[in-house]
Amino acid sequence: MSHHAVSPEFIASCRSALERITAGRIPLDEAEAALTRAAEEDDFVASLSRQGVQLAERAPRQGWALAALAHQVAQQQGAPLRQARAAYALGVTLNRCEHFDEALTTLEQARVLFEKQACALDVVRCDWQRGVALRFVGRPAEAVNLLERTVAALHEAGQEAETARAERDLAIAYNLLERFDDADTLIVAARAFFERASQPVEVALCDLVIGSRLRQLTRYQDALHVLNNAIQVFQSVGRPIEQAKALFMVALIHIACQTYEEALTCLQKAKRLFRSADLSLRIARCNLAQGRVLWRLGKLREARAQMEKARAWFVQSSMLRDVADCLLNLGNVAYVEGNYNLAEAQYKQARCYYDQVGLGAHVALCDRNLGLIHCQRGQFSAALDLLHRAADSLEKQGLHVWVADCHRDLAELYLDLRQPETALLHLERAKRAYHQEDLPLGEALCEVWKAHLASRRGDFVRARQALEQARQVAAATGSARYVALCDRLSGNLLLEQGQVSEARQRYQAARDHFAAAGATADEATCRLGLGRTHVRCGELDRAEAMLQAVLHTTGGSLPELDWQAYAELGHIARSQGHRRRALTYYQSAIEALRTVRLTLPEARLGGGFVASRGLVYDAGVRLALELEDFARALEIAEESRAQVLARTLRSTVWPEAEDPYVDELRSQEAELRAAIQMLRQRLIASSEDHVRPLSKSVKDVAALLTRLRAHLLEHQRVLQQLHTAAGGWLEAIEPFRWERFRTIAGERLPAGWSALIYHWLDGQLVIFHIDNQGVRTWVREPGRVERAALAMCTSPAPERRALIFQGRLYGRALPSPIGLRYRRLLYRLLIPEAIAANLSPDQLLLIVPHGCLHHLPFQALESERGFLAQQAVVGYIPSLGSLERLLLRCGSDCRKQREHNARALLVGIDIFRQPKPPLRWALIEVDRVARIYGVQSDRLRNEEATTEILRSWAESGLLNHYATLHLVSHAYLDAASGALSGIALWDDDLTFVEIGRLRLEPAVVVLSACQSGLGEINPGDEIVSLPYAFLTAGAQTVIASLWHVDDESTADLMAALHFHLHAGRSPAVALARTQRQAIQRGYTPYEWGAFVATGVP
Repeated sequence: MSHHAVSPEFIASCRSALERITAGRIPLDEAEAALTRAAEEDDFVASLSRQGVQLAERAPRQGWALAALAHQVAQQQGAPLRQARAAYALGVTLNRCEHFDEALTTLEQARVLFEKQACALDVVRCDWQRGVALRFVGRPAEAVNLLERTVAALHEAGQEAETARAERDLAIAYNLLERFDDADTLIVAARAFFERASQPVEVALCDLVIGSRLRQLTRYQDALHVLNNAIQVFQSVGRPIEQAKALFMVALIHIACQTYEEALTCLQKAKRLFRSADLSLRIARCNLAQGRVLWRLGKLREARAQMEKARAWFVQSSMLRDVADCLLNLGNVAYVEGNYNLAEAQYKQARCYYDQVGLGAHVALCDRNLGLIHCQRGQFSAALDLLHRAADSLEKQGLHVWVADCHRDLAELYLDLRQPETALLHLERAKRAYHQEDLPLGEALCEVWKAHLASRRGDFVRARQALEQARQVAAATGSARYVALCDRLSGNLLLEQGQVSEARQRYQAARDHFAAAGATADEATCRLGLGRTHVRCGELDRAEAMLQAVLHTTGGSLPELDWQAYAELGHIARSQGHRRRALTYYQSAIEALRTVRLTLPEARLGGGFVASRGLVYDAGVRLALELEDFARALEIAEESRAQVLARTLRSTVWPEAEDPYVDELRSQEAELRAAIQMLRQRLIASSEDHVRPLSKSVKDVAALLTRLRAHLLEHQRVLQQLHTAAGGWLEAIEPFRWERFRTIAGERLPAGWSALIYHWLDGQLVIFHIDNQGVRTWVREPGRVERAALAMCTSPAPERRALIFQGRLYGRALPSPIGLRYRRLLYRLLIPEAIAANLSPDQLLLIVPHGCLHHLPFQALESERGFLAQQAVVGYIPSLGSLERLLLRCGSDCRKQREHNARALLVGIDIFRQPKPPLRWALIEVDRVARIYGVQSDRLRNEEATTEILRSWAESGLLNHYATLHLVSHAYLDAASGALSGIALWDDDLTFVEIGRLRLEPAVVVLSACQSGLGEINPGDEIVSLPYAFLTAGAQTVIASLWHVDDESTADLMAALHFHLHAGRSPAVALARTQRQAIQRGYTPYEWGAFVATGVP
């Protein structure tokens, strides 16, 4: 259309058309000015298209409106070439507006028209713009194909400037496919061309790509220098969109450097510029980046909101790569919250999307994060595999910093696996990698982890040195966040060493920084430390204010901090005489601890967990007792005991069936166990060798003892690793509630049941009595004589057992009945008179021991009314919570289950292949019991009773065919390591670890063996014993002995016991009747009192 053909009326109609195209949603000042200029040109459509493309560089929507108008006019005129060029211009502006699907359609139309007009170079340009669009719609491989053809064609046509621009776009596509070397070569060449041509804007556009690559290589200072130069160029020439892109990249660098304030400032500027251009894609990416900053600052709710907003836009726009980025970061938020199931699902989904678009490095990042989840769940074999796989993949791609991050994660994992030497090796590898990449902050972080390792070993001097070194590096690099982190950790060490004023200074400095940076979690941790310093100095009002600020800051999202703050507040309130308020605080602390427990694997719930937190439970129990809230005191006491067993009984998740790491640990454990056994046999042989000179024997014994100690330590280490790695992810359990337990017990226990629960509290003994009526409590303070009686009666030493329960010392009868006096003394201490007076022979009395009381035979305690075994049916349970799980697990009527399946497997060994003394009554006992069951019994005798057969029967499910398992053999409690305790089979020992791997249906297990009921008592009243191992494996009740028993008398007892079991009586009733018969026949407590029934009574 010529200049003379453009009339004022036509220009007015074009303005109206612009209003319709934009629906009045964008300003059109520059577009209308361009329209006026185009009207003065000879070719109105060509001029309008050209000006639309130019305007789109700084105002994409207005440029697109002009190009759309030109396209409409060209359509009306009908000239094919003009239509093609207008369509091409419209496609270019659509790309600038980030409407990539529409751009692809329009550019394809233009391409077809150019092909018909034989405009080869224009066809190439259409392919170029299509390649740009394909980069954003998750088709980078197709984009690379088109752009490679474009570069070749433009180069052949001698279009040098366009070739360089296309090379720049191709470099971006190469980066998307992680072809970094190809991308680096192209972008360097393109930048050099534009520099020679003195085109600063084009150079700055190349610098955007280079800055992004430098950021990826973690060369942050170089990247910042390049990007800041580009920002200055874009500002000077009025290119706000490119300026915003550069600001966005600078923000990502600040996120990586943990300078979050600067990151937020850059993101806000970039977002404002993108919003003015109405670029929704860029705004969504800013939202995601803001979410990352908020996540790092501990503002998890706000972080998730920003990320979800971004994800919604990307899903709507079908931008798979960006959706994956959102999922990866949302998974990070869920991980910090401890919601590992959600985090795992999001990581896996992100991994799938990254795999679809061919991003191997990001796939490896997802593998790394999934490895961290497996680590938190205690599935360490899978964690090791994923972290090593991620490190190898990233190493091949030359991403050494990410590799170093993986080694840092591996160091933390090996610390959890109690392998500090291996952890240190990985920290050194990570530190070297950070050093090679000139990342001093990474090196500083490794020093922080070394400090953590040293403090766990108790080497506070080395820990302080490592932290000081890390702090100096952080200060030299200007990283205030890392300086504050080192100050906070130093404050912890100083406070632990009693240097309160120095600790307060460090905490204060760290808190000021974290507060200014908005780092919520770190600020709360510093406030907690400051609160503790105020407590140490007696400044209770200031301490309370500081601790309340901790809770306000965390908002309940950080339970590990919350429980500590609540506990400190409880101590303060109690010291001020506010007992009700203190109890409320302690209960809140315990609630927070329960949340912490939900995120921990089995291995972390034992001694370490309770040892560092047990004072909270004790304080809660004592305060509830003072307030006479006995049910509350009982509930708190239950929260502190046997949690591993309770969770194991509830769990339906077993260790992985095929796990090379766990299998290797099991192999090491078996080898060490065999070596320990061999060394012990050699020690026995050396002590009995009277031929060699005494000096030589002493030297040999000393050498053997040294080796034995080393093997025992190594066995304990491997066993801890195995316990940690194979512990699995146990199900969460509800907090113990007295009313719920009373309902379940009332439905599934015999009428008239009651229980005595014992709890040691700072040297005092708290006795709870519960029944269907309620809870009663007594607090006893054992005197010197009672303590001596407890020590004698709970000692596993054979001579003490014989003295107390048989009245004999080293085989000789004593004239003084010391055992009777002690048994009566403990009866009065442990069985309140109000309870004893109302006992009846048919009443079920459950005993829940605590501490040393686990080794006391309550049924053998005596009063003027006789033995406790005669006064009630006595049953043992580890805790009320574990009994609740057992009752729920075995169903509504356990007795009916036993009647339905009355089969018994009887295992007996009288002569062992391994060096153990023979049991001449073992097979006689098995035969006598077999006659009771008749055809419903099967026997494994001597060489038939091997560990391999029992394992294979367990794996195949054959053991599940039996309701009763009877084992006649030697059992032993290993004084050096409770987990080495076991029961002997013909060829080898079945240890605590191996029993826990068996799979048993609810069944009665009878261990007719010496000391089979003893166990190692750990903090938190976690017992390592054979009965607990069988309960974990699936048994409902285990009958075992607390001391050495005589073969012959035991055979009589077992025959009587199985007579009552076969008659359908419950295990506790059957044992009670058996023991009463033995009393009537004149047996001493030593002969019948050793056996106890643990589990479902």
